[in-house]
Amino acid sequence: MQKQLILIRRKFERYADFGRATVKDVFTPEEMKDVSILTANYMKSVWIENLGAGKFSMHELPIEAQMAPLYGMQTQDINLDGLTDILLTGNDFGMETGQGRADAFNGLVLLNKGNKTFSPIGFERSGFFVPGDARGLSAIAIKGSNYFVATQNRKGLSVFGSNKGGQTNSWIRLQSQESYASINFGNNKKQKVEFNWGSGFLSQSSRQWQPPTQAVSISLYDHKGKLTRQQNIPPTTEK
Repeated sequence: MQKQLILIRRKFERYADFGRATVKDVFTPEEMKDVSILTANYMKSVWIENLGAGKFSMHELPIEAQMAPLYGMQTQDINLDGLTDILLTGNDFGMETGQGRADAFNGLVLLNKGNKTFSPIGFERSGFFVPGDARGLSAIAIKGSNYFVATQNRKGLSVFGSNKGGQTNSWIRLQSQESYASINFGNNKKQKVEFNWGSGFLSQSSRQWQPPTQAVSISLYDHKGKLTRQQNIPPTTEK
């Protein structure tokens, strides 16, 4: 605060005096007049559930995802169980000198347990290791294989292959106007997946999508809800 407000430097010549001061000691009633007071009351990283009808619910991520600021994010079915998992990168080296770096995060894979909770998988098991000042995290498809590209300040790109194995569906190249898909799994079970142009701070992925392995058919729509195309999903093949 002293660095930003010169008037405080004039009032307090010693750190000890400033440390003992209350808000009333620092600012006069005239200086506090018409001041906007904002309160930060929730400091946890969360995922937000869309309940429909304009209602949402916040769910706290596991403690392993609370160690530092999160910036790079991707959501994909990593272990092919039909549930959407989360990949995360983070840290922030741009803090004030006296505060130090927020660098306790090494990247993280969160596997969806299917009951609105996630199980953290450490880098020693997942192979996903991004310990630096990480920002963007993108998903790209190259010759039918899935890759994640992570950026870190003053470091080269880190590229991770998704060694899914088992059965996988072919990738679909999305049209520019397509914004979401309705997935039919059979047995009256459906899922809606939105296609965002961005997926986190400085993160943008290629416009390709791989339907879930359990999908029977898919319908794609534009942002106005107009059907753009439909297709049945053929049986998956081993890769």
